[in-house]
Amino acid sequence: MTGSCLFTYCNSNVYGGGLFLTIQGLGAIIITGELEFDQCETLYYGGGIHSSLESGGKLTISGSSSFTDCKTLEISSGGGGAIYALIIGENSLLTLEDQIMFLKCLGYQGGGLLLPINNNGSFTMTGNCSFTDCNSTLLGGGCVISASIANYDIQLLGSMRFDGCNSLKSGGGLYIQSKYAGQITINEMSFSNCNSTQYGGGIYSQLYFGVQITIIGKVTFDNCNCLEGYGGGQFVYVYGSDSKINITGEL
Repeated sequence: MTGSCLFTYCNSNVYGGGLFLTIQGLGAIIITGELEFDQCETLYYGGGIHSSLESGGKLTISGSSSFTDCKTLEISSGGGGAIYALIIGENSLLTLEDQIMFLKCLGYQGGGLLLPINNNGSFTMTGNCSFTDCNSTLLGGGCVISASIANYDIQLLGSMRFDGCNSLKSGGGLYIQSKYAGQITINEMSFSNCNSTQYGGGIYSQLYFGVQITIIGKVTFDNCNCLEGYGGGQFVYVYGSDSKINITGEL
């Protein structure tokens, strides 16, 4: 898919307010050019895009993409106000390249982006990704990454910026929950004016049983707050002797 594509005031009663994708069995979709979602909404998952990548399915989004005022409406389940992407199975891969912007998006989990990654799934981000004034009613005002079952690979190699994002529970900007042996690489992240109520005004990280996080670039926090709990900038919970955070850059 190339060129320009605009989704305005689109909605769905269940999943994928603007676009619904299922990619399986080594299938691949590449979206390039300008992609814009404005005020799209759904009840449960993916106000702008709902995608399921299974059994080797691949989705690449490159060029310039923006999501403005996209939301999920259910306040007690669902999430991914702009994008929900389920990535499951060996060789299943979501790739975000170039520039993607989330502005004033809202969801129960992941105001902008919700990524469940399971069973050898992979996620790679190489461009610039910004979350501005995004909110969640539970976890991850900007983004939630939830990885489980061993051998997932998450490569955040570009730049992620979180400005003015809020969560009513944990992870004002970013919420990461990872279980079992897998790799998460972080390059550059910045958190400014992000808030949570309970844990992690900027980032909340929960690592179990062999997760390896490596920070290779620079992570900064400016005026981030946890209003009632712990970790104004960052809250980290690590369980199991094999789980590690390696910092070769700056934090």
